[in-house]
Amino acid sequence: MRILNIICDMQDNGLTPNAAKRIKDDGHSIDVWQFGTSDIDSHEKYFAEAVGVLDDCALVIIRVHAGLTYFKKFDRLKDEISKKGVSLIVQSELPEDVRENRPLFRGSEEDYVAIRTYIELGGSDNEYDLLAWLLREIDGADIDVKAPSRHPAQGIYLPNVDDVKDIPLKDVNVAVVFNQNNVVNDNLAHIDALIEELGSRDVGVIPIYLTPNPSDILGSIGINESLRRYLPTDIRRSLGSIVLALPFSQLCLSDPGDGTERVRENIFEEIGVPVIQATTMFNSREGWESDTSGLGPYELSMNVFWPEYDGQIISVPLASTE
Repeated sequence: MRILNIICDMQDNGLTPNAAKRIKDDGHSIDVWQFGTSDIDSHEKYFAEAVGVLDDCALVIIRVHAGLTYFKKFDRLKDEISKKGVSLIVQSELPEDVRENRPLFRGSEEDYVAIRTYIELGGSDNEYDLLAWLLREIDGADIDVKAPSRHPAQGIYLPNVDDVKDIPLKDVNVAVVFNQNNVVNDNLAHIDALIEELGSRDVGVIPIYLTPNPSDILGSIGINESLRRYLPTDIRRSLGSIVLALPFSQLCLSDPGDGTERVRENIFEEIGVPVIQATTMFNSREGWESDTSGLGPYELSMNVFWPEYDGQIISVPLASTE
């Protein structure tokens, strides 16, 4: 069985290949091809290779964060997918991306929901069981498949702490807000380092993970309600700032609409403290230090231009991609 997996630069590029390796190590045959959206957009040869993979392909999965508009060659690829009659699943934080491309999945609604649930819930175990499920349902393979494992969509990133009121506060306190995907994929080195550094400076830290947009599959209440839950009025009185380790415009993602109206509520204005944007680069630290060109166009768009729309204070890069 052949799968074409296309991911944006913000995705964990080892997630699906590692799951495929586990499948093969368990004695099953699977052919997974993976491309990055920026590679396809920048190099026509990668687009041609991706189109070639569509022959005998069982499923195409495209995973993007802030919408398919950042995948410039999507419409061309979509035409090829349609011509070859291959099923497509789109994962995006913009509901219209998912809704508009739903007709290109050629299976049942039950199968569509099952696949999207594995993808949306994320993590290495769910990725393995997604591939196992596809092998069983499409190829008829005799393989054990577990139900999707669920992680909290939002919460406090401290052991045994569920209520923000149980966090010991100090004279100066900062909320560190980051994506639930970091917890699911154990991609937390930069968050841990930031929390440790703030603590060493006698700053009280309120670490909050969340999923920006509401989702029934994930059980997400979205960034607005998450911040209201974990930064209630009495906590805000002692809050100095928010460090936001989330790209794009969180105001737009929290209430994407259809583009005809302005964002109706601004959670950051409601909380009323400075919001500092913390950037995760696509580049490695070595590449960043040796390259004088600075942030690339996608990094600028996601971590500077869009956050400025929300009124964030743009800071220095927090982390690199190794």
